[in-house]
Amino acid sequence: MRRDNAEAAVKKAKELMDDGCWDIEITGPDGHAHELAEFEAQQTAGADRAG
Repeated sequence: MRRDNAEAAVKKAKELMDDGCWDIEITGPDGHAHELAEFEAQQTAGADRAG
């Protein structure tokens, strides 16, 4: 699945987990696959630096 921004990707990943999916990775703009918690931490750190 493709999402237009990080927030939407995290939201969808959480929805999939709630539906019973367990092997969820998010591919970031860097092209690397990240587990949900790792991706969220990176997005939070990036937002902290930017804001």
